[in-house]
Amino acid sequence: MSPERWPRSAPPAAGRRAAIEVGEYPPRFRLALADKDARLTADAAAGAGVDLRVITAAGTWLAEAERAGLGGRDYTAMLKTILHGRDEALRGGAQA
Repeated sequence: MSPERWPRSAPPAAGRRAAIEVGEYPPRFRLALADKDARLTADAAAGAGVDLRVITAAGTWLAEAERAGLGGRDYTAMLKTILHGRDEALRGGAQA
C-alpha cells in the first residue's frame, strides 16, 4: 500500500508519516538498537521454545537495513529497504 493510502489515524505511525513520505528518517529510536532488540527477543523466544515469526521477519528487515548503512537512522528507515526490495521484485530484479 502506498503511503498516501495509509490510515491517517494509526498512532504511532501517524507521527512518523511525514518523515516516511519524504524518505527522511531522523533518529528517534536508532535502527541499530531495534535490530539488537529484535535479535535478543528472537533468541530468548527460541530458548523458551516460543515461535515468534513476526519478530523474526522484522529482525530480517532490520538486519538488512543495518547492513545497508541505515543503523544510525530511525528504525522506520527499514521501510527504505523493504520498499527497495519490493521495487526490485516488481522490476524483475529480485529473486522470489
